[in-house]
Order: sequence, then structure tokens, then C-alpha cells
Amino acid sequence: DKSALLPIMEALQQNASVLEIIPISALKGDGVDHFVDQLASHLPVTPKLYPDDMLSDQAERFFVGEHIREALMALLHQEWPYATAVVVDKFGEETKRCAIFATIHVERSSQKGIVIGHGGKMIKEIGKRARKGAESFLGCPVELRLHVEVSPGWTKDAAGIRNMGYQ
Repeated sequence: DKSALLPIMEALQQNASVLEIIPISALKGDGVDHFVDQLASHLPVTPKLYPDDMLSDQAERFFVGEHIREALMALLHQEWPYATAVVVDKFGEETKRCAIFATIHVERSSQKGIVIGHGGKMIKEIGKRARKGAESFLGCPVELRLHVEVSPGWTKDAAGIRNMGYQ
């Protein structure tokens, strides 16, 4: 109901620090182009921070971990344990392929069973999907070995969170 937004927009407009209120619809895409244009017009112009050919300030192993996380989410859907971390333990670039070893950390053994699946079918499918994404990103054949480990309480411990690569 757009009419419910009008009083909120009017109240926000009274704030001197508000330059413009731009209603957008993420569902329909209405107003998004105008929002992006207005946002860009207020950003400062600065020298480039990175070379044109540099895609990110993250290492390749980060993106391999992202491909594994993506496969986990896509295949496990609502069963995906929210307290899951992926750590790329070894990233070796050999002459014709990349050998990658990664650990999927979960907090409980029941979650480990979900990730592995009956007879190892789920972890095999996760590995297959993640390997395809990694090969596409890296541009070379990938040997991907996944291991699932139970790391109780890692999300509740500062050192555990750091060990999983989160700051």
C-alpha cells in the first residue's frame, strides 16, 4: 500500500540531512536507475585504487570457498545449517591443474550428516557443483577434496570465528 508510505516520506523530508527520497521497488525495478544515478552523483571522484585487470582485493582461495558455500546453499536449501563455515586448507597450483583441499565446518554431528548425505551423495554433489564453478573461475581443471568437520561452538567463540576466516 503506497499510501502508507506517504506520511513516512513526509516525515523524513523534514530532516535537513535528507537530500532526496527516492521510492524504489526491488520487485519491479521501479526507481532503481534514478536511485543509482543520484547515488553516483554524490560520490567523490578519486584515483583508482586497483588496476583495471584486478577483479577483487580477495585471493583466489576466497572465491573457491564462495563456490563451495554457494553449492551448499543451493543443494541443501532449508536444511542448510546456518552455522557453516568453509575454510580452504590448501590451494596448490600445479602445472595443468589446481589441487584444492577445503573443510566444511559445522557445529553439530547431525549437521555433518546433512552435509554428507546418505551414502555421501550430498557431499559428492556439493563437490561436483563447486568444482565446476571453481574451474570456470580459475580457468583450469580443479581437483577439489572436501572434508566435513564438527567444530562445536565456533560461532560463539572469537578465536573460532577468526579461525574460520571472519574478522
